[in-house]
Amino acid sequence: MKCNLPGKKKNTSMKYGRNADPRLIEIVENRDQYKIGLDDTFTFGCKMCGKCCTNREDIMLTPRDIFRMAKELQMSMQDFIQKYCESYIGPSSKFPVIRLYPEGEDRHCPLLKDRKCIVHKSKPVVCALFPIGRMFSAEQGQEMSSQNMTYLLMHHGCGDGTEKHTVRDWLTTFNIPLEDEFHIMWTNALADISKRLRDYLPKADEQEAFLLYNALFLGIYGSYHMESEFMPQFERNIKLAKELVEQITSKGGESGE
Repeated sequence: MKCNLPGKKKNTSMKYGRNADPRLIEIVENRDQYKIGLDDTFTFGCKMCGKCCTNREDIMLTPRDIFRMAKELQMSMQDFIQKYCESYIGPSSKFPVIRLYPEGEDRHCPLLKDRKCIVHKSKPVVCALFPIGRMFSAEQGQEMSSQNMTYLLMHHGCGDGTEKHTVRDWLTTFNIPLEDEFHIMWTNALADISKRLRDYLPKADEQEAFLLYNALFLGIYGSYHMESEFMPQFERNIKLAKELVEQITSKGGESGE
């Protein structure tokens, strides 16, 4: 598996990423208008129309998402990525990013068949949460935790108002824990690695960056045994990735002095 280096593909948004959804940008920049508490109610009834799965360029995947979907489809993570995904370097984060690669004129999710999700039981968390979103509101340099998690209610434009839910119940329905150990660990690791990469890249030559990114990409997204539990493997992989980045970027800083 290879990860495309920065500049290899057209960058449509340096701040939010090349495939950033304008709807998401609007929500992030006006987050206070969309905030919803854990025990606040919202109305939403899914009509299974597939509308939320079309015109989507922004379904970004975590290693856990890929592991669960690949396992349901009885594939390796590498084969799943090869068949359904696109990888590139986040223009702002400088972190290896994987997204579901949309198909057709309506840019629908590649896992949508006959208006139904073929991995419904294991769909990405961002899809399971819909129309709820979540983000951390930590100050710069502050560790992410469940204490600074903010939930957002998006203007979904589909479904109907036949069902009333609380955010807490909605999360429970889709087995998304309030204390989401993986999500917290993943977000903190992403922030740490991204900072080091942003500092390092201006001093690195393209070959060095290419080798580092491919090692990161394979280590973070590809080195999993499907018959084993996910979290111990993820913890090992993210620890090794952080050690690799720290080792290489520290050497880069020393050589540039």
